[in-house]
Amino acid sequence: MSADGTGARALVRGRGPYSAPCWSADGRRVAFIEQGSVMVVNADGTDRRRLMDADPGLAWSPEGRHATAGRRSGTWEARRQDPVPSPDGLHLVRSARLGIEVAEVDDGQGRRVARGEYPSWSPDGLRIAFVCGQCLCVVGADGAGWRGLKEGAMECQPEWSSDGSRLFFLGRPRTYPYDLCAINADGTGSRRLTGDAVGVEAFVLSPDGGQILFVGTRESDSGREIWAIGADGSGQRRLAGAEGSDCHDAAWSPDGRSIVFVRRALPKPGGGRRLPPPTEAPSPPRTPEEEAAEARFQWATEIASRAEDGDPIPDPQVVAVIGLLADPDPGVQAGAASCLASIARKEGAPSRLLKTASPRLLHIFEEGRRSSKPYLAEQAARALYEIGPGSNEAVPVLTEGLRDRNPGVRAASAMALTCYGDRAKPAVPLLAGGLRDRDAAVREACAWCLGEVGPGARDAIPDLIAALRDPSPEVRCRVSRAIGYLGSAARTAEAALRQALRDPDPSVSEAAGKALERLKEDRAIGTSLGATDVPALLNSLKDGDADVRRAAAVLLRDISPAPEVAVPAFAELLADPGLRTVAAQALGDYGPDAAAAAPRLEALLAGTRVFWEERQEIALALWRVGGRAEAVVPMLVGHVQRATGDELHHAAKILRELGPAAAPAVPALIEVLGDREWQERRQCAIEVLGRIGPAAEPAVPALVAMLRDTLQSTRVVRALRGIGSRAALPALIAASQDERVLDRWSAREAAKRIDPSVQLPLAW
Repeated sequence: MSADGTGARALVRGRGPYSAPCWSADGRRVAFIEQGSVMVVNADGTDRRRLMDADPGLAWSPEGRHATAGRRSGTWEARRQDPVPSPDGLHLVRSARLGIEVAEVDDGQGRRVARGEYPSWSPDGLRIAFVCGQCLCVVGADGAGWRGLKEGAMECQPEWSSDGSRLFFLGRPRTYPYDLCAINADGTGSRRLTGDAVGVEAFVLSPDGGQILFVGTRESDSGREIWAIGADGSGQRRLAGAEGSDCHDAAWSPDGRSIVFVRRALPKPGGGRRLPPPTEAPSPPRTPEEEAAEARFQWATEIASRAEDGDPIPDPQVVAVIGLLADPDPGVQAGAASCLASIARKEGAPSRLLKTASPRLLHIFEEGRRSSKPYLAEQAARALYEIGPGSNEAVPVLTEGLRDRNPGVRAASAMALTCYGDRAKPAVPLLAGGLRDRDAAVREACAWCLGEVGPGARDAIPDLIAALRDPSPEVRCRVSRAIGYLGSAARTAEAALRQALRDPDPSVSEAAGKALERLKEDRAIGTSLGATDVPALLNSLKDGDADVRRAAAVLLRDISPAPEVAVPAFAELLADPGLRTVAAQALGDYGPDAAAAAPRLEALLAGTRVFWEERQEIALALWRVGGRAEAVVPMLVGHVQRATGDELHHAAKILRELGPAAAPAVPALIEVLGDREWQERRQCAIEVLGRIGPAAEPAVPALVAMLRDTLQSTRVVRALRGIGSRAALPALIAASQDERVLDRWSAREAAKRIDPSVQLPLAW
């Protein structure tokens, strides 16, 4: 259709589903995806043909002659991970494990410039907009000049205006859906562009930057619509979408005069024409056998959840889970294997009992590979890893797993082989080859296993040295660690490890330093680091190279010199944004001996230009140093009330460590329990209340009301047990016998802990 919404016509008709339409550079053709195939059609609807298989995610070459298909570039989740080229095409920016990384296209080596996600280049390629927690931020492409533009709401998908003077983004001040917002690049003039009636799902700027196309939703309509609005917020108008249809995946033509989008018909109430994607067809009713298998799977999943949460699993239940490995349903077998892995992972697990499952798990591993059920083989291998080494017969079976076509099976096989140490030496050739696997998880697992084999893996040293240049920081980190365990034979890797000390990823430089330290201890290089090296490390903290400072700070933290020497040095490092987290962690480890640093920690906690992760580490350090809960609890509770993801869970983790000292947070946590839109926040609030203990008794009524919540019942029972209030006893007794409560066993144990005289029948 035209950019004004007129002249809409169908280029392609059929059942679909269609997605990701993308114009060629000359505007003459449109590429799109139909049922997993890349298709192309002329802009007038003629000459439709198939090109290749692909995942959803398309781009044309600049000259318009080639269409490429790759990862899901059109989705927000992919926007957080996929590399984004700079305007000059010489650099890439991506959201990595430790933050925003910038890499040159030629060498692919990334350097971290900030913590965050959703990176977006400015038109001149000198700045990067991104989101950190709940803050919209900008940083220079070289990592300098970081500043926060807007904080306090949920922001994502920042995009620059064509002249680089403004940023457009999706903001969510309260709940879904998002609003389309704009802000000046200097942080002034923040405003919402769209009205209350329409929520925004995704948007794209026109080629000239004057108009914005967005996919909108209205409460009154079931389907999505295509809308347009001026970049100044004027002229909001609906272009496409009507009752009974769903429109999405809109894109401008290169000249900005036409728009291509996907429209599908929604089912009509009471029958009529239906054009849903095949994947939306209703599932056939389950048979009684399938229902029974689902119940067994859910039971195993519940046991696994309890084990992960630290609850002891009685031996009879462990035996019952092992029995499920012989279940006729492969899904139940996989669930049982996963459950056994969760049980084995916890301290005090019944290792002898669990090892009786190893032969059956090995059989399931082989059967899963033979029957093309990679999920089954992968879960069995992961369970074997958690349970620990069994007979040597498993080594050749797991070694063959390294040849599997499925990367998950290859990675799990390498993980399981780590348990066998030098007994896995026959697998070294395949493990060395696995360092060049296309899948990063496989490369990481193979490096890990080679380190566990130890000196017997000396033949893989050249491959490990080459892998220190792997594009994945996780792999480089694991390779560095592995080299440190190969003994004197790894002497040839010394130069490569010293080079890795300057790796832009702090985890890699830290691992390389520790590997060199281990090799020194093996007398392969010289004497080990110790108190005599502290002056040199303190001097390195003033080095002009940020990577050298980071490596010195990490090594100094690990050596833990006397407080009178280290505390002033780490207190000074709090002023360095790149080392603030390491410094706070080190000061927290010194506890009351670092009390002199408390004023600096408090000043940082009160500041506004501190990342959420750094702020939480500072709060934890301040608690450990001075025990002043009143200085940290309000900030942490605010994160539990507003944050999501890692920010939320890390704040809750610190509050759990505070335990009874977090009692002032109880009223706010009770409010969070009522937030039904954010189960993640409710979960964290429940766990913190349980750790606070008796002081959280005011929360008992709200917790009791959640006992039948299938998503939270296990955590609620554990929280009530931690609070220990007799007011919860009647509800726990009733829950222990109520078939609608999933975890009746835990309810029974919680009631007995509150009142040991309670006698209740077993409820599995």
